[in-house]
Amino acid sequence: MITILGGGAIGLLLTAVWSRLEQIGLVVRTKRQTESIRKNGIEIVGLKKFVTHPPNVVEFGSTEMVNLLKNTRCLFVCIKSYDTQKVFTKLSRIINRIPEMVIITLQNGLGNKEIISSKIKNKVLCGIITCGATKILDNKVKFAGKGEVVVENFNKITKWLDRIKNSIIPIKVVSNITPYLWKKFIVNCVINPLAAITKLPNGELIKYPQIKQIMKLLVEEDLKVAQNEIKISRNFINQIYNVCKKTSSNINSMLQDILAKRKTEIDFLNGKILEFAKQQGYVLPVNTAIFNLVKYIEKTYAGR
Repeated sequence: MITILGGGAIGLLLTAVWSRLEQIGLVVRTKRQTESIRKNGIEIVGLKKFVTHPPNVVEFGSTEMVNLLKNTRCLFVCIKSYDTQKVFTKLSRIINRIPEMVIITLQNGLGNKEIISSKIKNKVLCGIITCGATKILDNKVKFAGKGEVVVENFNKITKWLDRIKNSIIPIKVVSNITPYLWKKFIVNCVINPLAAITKLPNGELIKYPQIKQIMKLLVEEDLKVAQNEIKISRNFINQIYNVCKKTSSNINSMLQDILAKRKTEIDFLNGKILEFAKQQGYVLPVNTAIFNLVKYIEKTYAGR
């Protein structure tokens, strides 16, 4: 069985889409969300409009979750990056007893694979998803931008991916995931915090010359750090503009967090690029400013 860990926008979108082809398990954080999906299904609006009723929706930490995981052979991780350590510390005693389970992290930022691998003995793979999605309700998601899922090649997951490869979100299996990870990482380091700071949907960002200039400066800094990992064209900024166009109406995940006054994933995005830069002896003033601005916004939340 394929199971999705995480009931955010991406977790709900993938569950709804893949459930049209295969029985998919879904682990969500709260009893309220569990009951909402069981009663009403998952509703997708935006680019596509449909409702699916996945049969295996369970609450994190429940006995039902343990039973679901025992039957899971492919676990897609779609939780917030800052929750990875805590969640897999709790799951380690269960998953370490299921050696045939393969973990695929589709999370934002870099470093999640290493955190998961430090907690469990199972095979852990990296992947990315390039779709735009906004969670509207516990059981409702706006599909705001077409994209694909890209995962590392591993023989044991092939038969499971074959069952869902013809979904409306294509799945690509690659031998080298590193270029895909870094490109998605840089895209997120540019678009996500700028949207969070300005409170603009992705497509609105490129309407303002001042914001486009900051985008260019961020890309220049990020490519300086990335050059030790992969080769990326200096025209990569145009790909970022295209992402903004393709996901023009999307309220990206960091802006969703800011609007809901939640913790963001800035530490796993611009914070991580600053960490790499320090190791390489670089100073990144624009990334530093963006990182500090998002951290400031987080501090303004009530009770912080």
